[in-house]
Amino acid sequence: MNAYLASVLENVRTKHGNEPEFVQTVEEVLSSLEPVIEKHPEYEKVDLLNRMVEPERMFTFRVVWCDDNGQWHTNRGWRCQFNGAIGPYKGGLRFQKNVYEGIIKFLGFEQTFKNSLTTLPMGGGKGGSDFDPHGKSDMEVMRFCQSFMTELYRHIGQFVDCPAGDIGVGGREVGYLFGQYKRLTNSFQGGMLTGKGLTFGGSLARTQATGYGLCYFTAEALKCMRNDSLQGKTVVISGSGNVAIYATEKATQLGGKVVALSDSTGYVYDKNGIDLDVVKEIKLARRARISEYVKAVPAAEYHEGCSGIWSIPCDIALPCATQNEIDEASAKLLAANGCKVVCEGANMPSTPEAINVYLENGMLYGPAKAANAGGVATSGLEMSQNSLRLSWTFEEVDERLQNIMKNIFHNAYDASKACGAEGNLMVGANVAGFIKVADAMLAEHAVDDGVAHGAVGFAVQVVRAVHAVVLGEPCDDAAREGIAVTVDTPHLLGVVVRIHMRVASAERIDEHEIRARQQRIRVVFDLTDALQVRHAIGLDALGAHATDVDHVRGATGAAVPAERHRTIRLVFLIGNLGEHEHVADELAVVGAHRNHFRGGGVVDLRAVGAGPRVLLRGRLRQRLERLLLLAVAGFVLDCFCIVCHGILLSLYSAWEECPAHRRIWRMRGPVNVTRPPAH
Repeated sequence: MNAYLASVLENVRTKHGNEPEFVQTVEEVLSSLEPVIEKHPEYEKVDLLNRMVEPERMFTFRVVWCDDNGQWHTNRGWRCQFNGAIGPYKGGLRFQKNVYEGIIKFLGFEQTFKNSLTTLPMGGGKGGSDFDPHGKSDMEVMRFCQSFMTELYRHIGQFVDCPAGDIGVGGREVGYLFGQYKRLTNSFQGGMLTGKGLTFGGSLARTQATGYGLCYFTAEALKCMRNDSLQGKTVVISGSGNVAIYATEKATQLGGKVVALSDSTGYVYDKNGIDLDVVKEIKLARRARISEYVKAVPAAEYHEGCSGIWSIPCDIALPCATQNEIDEASAKLLAANGCKVVCEGANMPSTPEAINVYLENGMLYGPAKAANAGGVATSGLEMSQNSLRLSWTFEEVDERLQNIMKNIFHNAYDASKACGAEGNLMVGANVAGFIKVADAMLAEHAVDDGVAHGAVGFAVQVVRAVHAVVLGEPCDDAAREGIAVTVDTPHLLGVVVRIHMRVASAERIDEHEIRARQQRIRVVFDLTDALQVRHAIGLDALGAHATDVDHVRGATGAAVPAERHRTIRLVFLIGNLGEHEHVADELAVVGAHRNHFRGGGVVDLRAVGAGPRVLLRGRLRQRLERLLLLAVAGFVLDCFCIVCHGILLSLYSAWEECPAHRRIWRMRGPVNVTRPPAH
């Protein structure tokens, strides 16, 4: 591991040492990235990895709910919006008593790369609570879900963050959550929550998707790497939730024989093959324990404890229960009993030591972020159907799922080959998922506090060069080079022109100086021989003050070189400047010498070349002008009120002196307004 990767990993261990699951998944990903980091030094230059291992935001909230006996309970809820570089945050909600912040972060980090591998536009996120729905009534689960969503709803939405189900969150819970969100927002946002029921926007094949996708990935890997299939293979699957049940179903359809399933209390072994109808009745209908299986199938065996399931001889192992369920000892048992394939249906079910055992024994290992991506892929398809206001058939969704899982395998395999680790799907999946997210972050400069250092350096170089010429200062070779660089992104010069003209207007610079600056700006373009650029941004159309944004924000229509994509983000940020008083703050946002530009008032543009010199009089002057304006407005309003008052008094006096008025007041009794007395 090179020095940069080692420093990032050490930083994670220092900051998150009390979150072993998160540290473990970061270590697994970083251990695969050395060839990529060495090939792309720009990632290290902008310190991309340290940004990538920190969640963009993390919400923690309390969830208060009442049980059927009137007893109040308080749980904790979390939502981690880990990375939104390639789309809205997407990831499930897990309700399990062992959930804590570290597990949510580990799941969000894994989800980022998993979603990237699907090729669908989804960022990574995850959420959940330490609430355990087992043993709770439907009404208790409903009250909890409604309370949970009451806290969560303000942070999510179909274009922001789209949760789904996970352990402890099935169709029942998703329905309660969606109903509460709809009531709170008075809107039906189908894509906001996936895994919904078919009657209110759900997708066919979503329930089966993770288990089916796992088998599609396994089958494609066997076909391409071993020239084999699932036909006739003995399969052991841990877990007995949706993933395990539908992995069992699809593995059986593809010719395999599943002989074992488990839950948190123990496992069942049926040498004749698991009777899936019995399992569905136990787990989906009654929500009972897997131990009930032996009552319906007496020939089967039930064993307490979960880890023993990996001692059963098999050809293929599909861990679908929970994280770190296979340790080194269990992996060695699998290898000793002839297991040739391990593909993960759960998130990070194998410890690092177990993975080493797989690789040392030449086993075909399919990592979770690739092998179990079918669920989130079909969630993406559900979001697409919601946006299109369409509903695809089961066969259409299943066909798309198969194609996605095949593409995930081939992308991972091709990436492993490119990295010199052909066949190591863990390396391939990590690299393929990472590159897409990293390039998106690099193109967007997706950071919380200004643009990356590389873009800052580029911006400072260009701004110094242009200001030097415009302000009439000597233009050395470095300045000319900086100006020449700018030709690739002519919009930036247009923005610089606009800032100059705005500041010139605010500083009350006389007409002669403005025209002199315009002439110098023309020199900038002459230095680059970019006459077409000058025309493209409308420089010839600049007026005396040139404060109209449209005068300088034209587009060339030409393709922008890939190496200038970072500058486009910079131009976007600068190009959205408002009035002059916001120029300093906007420049600070793009990170170009924040302290040099943040003065709150008029910016001395020469500070870019001469040092951190900012005129501090601007904001005070603006506030004094506003106070003076308010005082004058108040004085004028007072005068107007006095004049109006005098006019009204005069009218009243005149009316009071009127003879007709006096006769009316001398009359006795009420006046008949409909029939006035005759004169």
